[in-house]
This record gives sequence, C-alpha cells and structure tokens, in this order.
Amino acid sequence: MNCHDVAIWTILLGMGPSIQAEYMVVDDGKMIWEMLASAFKSKLKLNIFKIREYLWSIKLQDCGDVDNYALQINWNIKDYNLCTGPTVTSITAIHTADTDTNAKTVTKPSQQEHIFCLLRRIPRTDEWKAFLELMMDTNATLTTKPDEIVTKLIKKEDAIKRENGLAPEALLFAKKGGKA
Repeated sequence: MNCHDVAIWTILLGMGPSIQAEYMVVDDGKMIWEMLASAFKSKLKLNIFKIREYLWSIKLQDCGDVDNYALQINWNIKDYNLCTGPTVTSITAIHTADTDTNAKTVTKPSQQEHIFCLLRRIPRTDEWKAFLELMMDTNATLTTKPDEIVTKLIKKEDAIKRENGLAPEALLFAKKGGKA
C-alpha cells in the first residue's frame, strides 16, 4: 500500500458506511477530498440566505451589550464565509472537469460590509448619534478593520454607561454577570 492509498483509506475510514459506498469508486484521494468539500459547501450554501437574513436582523438592544452584539455579528460573518467560494454540485462535473458550467460562486463580505453590519443596527439615539456619524464617514471606515470598530464601540458603550452614572467597577461587575 503506497502513500496515495493510505490517504484514500484515511479519508474513507472517517465516513459513515452509506457515504463511504458512494466514494469507494473514486481512486484519487485529492478527488475524494474535493468532492467532499464541494458536497459540504453545497449543504452550507442552503443556509446562506438564512445566515445573511439573521446577520441583518441582529440589533444591539437584543444582545444586551456591545460584546455580545459584536460576537453575534462576527460568528455570522464566519458562518457566511464558510459558504463562500465556488461549489460544484454535480459529481459528473467533477469527474469530467466541467466545473465552470456547474459551479456557483458566493463571495466573502468585504471588511467594509463587515463594518457596515457592525454599525447598522446600533440605536440611533442621541447617545450614539455623533459616534455613528463619525464612524459612517467614509474616511474613518475605509482605513479601519472590524476589530478596531468593535473596540471603539465597546469604549463608546462604556462612556455612555459612565455618563449615565455607572462607575467602571460596576461595568466590570455587570459584564462578568455579577461575579467578582
């Protein structure tokens, strides 16, 4: 048994019997791997609209604080990114190398779209208004990364809480769920 056969059997042994039977006829480990990746992405792509819909529905008020809000946005961006790239849905297309006619491509959201998702569902209250106007300024967001926006959102949220009479110690206590 050579290294190529070991790779094929390693992949096949990780499958359930019903799936294994479908791929036993393929004698190329790389081809099996590509077919599995394609099949997995096809199943994920069924959820892409659901992921995007949920991504657009996340509101800061529903998440409780900026940390949870950003976490929800970032998880959904990562899930969406799993669905991106070309996906070949036909096994015969894989065997015949006719991937161009049977492939569909979904692109990853850009950093600007990620930032837009982070900023779009922040409440348009007086407390957030100036901050959002600054962040929505194209010059400010074009040179910023999503993680930097999250940091700025957290700082702004902390400033709003301080303005409303919550001391930093109370904020820390509240963030840890009442645990010191």
